[in-house]
Formats: sequence, C-alpha cells, structure tokens
Amino acid sequence: MWGSLIIAPSVITIPRIPRRIKHGILKRYCIKCDQINASISDLGLAILKHVKENPGSNVSSIFDSLSKSFDGLTLDKIRNAIKREIAEYIEHRESKKTRGYYVR
Repeated sequence: MWGSLIIAPSVITIPRIPRRIKHGILKRYCIKCDQINASISDLGLAILKHVKENPGSNVSSIFDSLSKSFDGLTLDKIRNAIKREIAEYIEHRESKKTRGYYVR
C-alpha cells in the first residue's frame, strides 16, 4: 500500500511505514510538519519565501530581491532576521559551487 504526501508544488509518494519513522521522513521533506508557534516578522517570512523559491541564495541576492519591498533594509537586518527568527527553518551550506541558504 502506498501513501501520498503533498508538498507544494510536487507530490512525493512514500510507502506505508511506522508513524515514528514517518515523522522523521516528513521533517526532511517539508518546511513545517507541525504548526509554527514562533513569531516571525514580515521580513523573516519574505526571506523564507525567497530562499524556498531560490535555493542557494546568499544575503546579497536576498537584499537585491527584497530591498524594493522593505524601506531601510540592510544586509545586517537580513542576517539578524535569519539568525533570530528563521534559523531553524533554513540552513547555510558551504561549498565551492552551491554556497548559500537552503530550506531544511
């Protein structure tokens, strides 16, 4: 028996497996499995959306994309929002070709 997990914009089909193992698999494939209880600012949500749509983004590309929407935006404000608000939802990967922020 196969089950389907809907993750925008695609569907991943996973086999029926025990719930405790399935929960670990879900954490790897989606941003949130449970409701987010932390308060995230509009800037944090915009950064999270940008990183989800553009994997591998760095702070300067995020700044270029969001500077029109937010007045007084600086590179430091972006770094602080990432550290303080959305660090558990995105990660920074270091490598020669694919360096940048990715959704966990």
